[in-house]
Amino acid sequence: MKISQAFLLPVLILLMISACQSYKSMESNVPQPTHQESKEVELQRIRAENDALKATLNLSFKIIHAMGKKDFDYLKSVSAPDVRFSKFENRVYFPYGGKMVAPTLLKPIALGNLEYRFSTYINGENEFIVGFAYYQGDSHSTIDLYFIKGEASWLFNGFITNA
Repeated sequence: MKISQAFLLPVLILLMISACQSYKSMESNVPQPTHQESKEVELQRIRAENDALKATLNLSFKIIHAMGKKDFDYLKSVSAPDVRFSKFENRVYFPYGGKMVAPTLLKPIALGNLEYRFSTYINGENEFIVGFAYYQGDSHSTIDLYFIKGEASWLFNGFITNA
């Protein structure tokens, strides 16, 4: 039995159309989140970020103050396990960018010269960064404090500054 091209071409076209319609009907059966569900998810994300900002911002001020006072006991109590302090060198050691870095502790800072600049999650929702500008006369420097989520609270995980 020989099938002619005139017969085969329309059959192939019908099969392709049928397959496309079948795919579209399958796609429409996938449940899509409702507008209300999307709003609720977004609201939960915003609340979580606001809670993280509130906790880390308060902790940032306390850490900056503790560095100025060289309160190593407090600094150790709010730090992540990988963060180490050296009283002798006046430094904090922590992992950053795949290596250990050791900036010197901040000198006493007048909080009136400190300006909040930004905050955001990094590497998912278990790490958070808070950025400040520190004004001295006509210039300023930046201070970025890093935090990780502990079991019960946010923990200091290091800082980077050009101060």
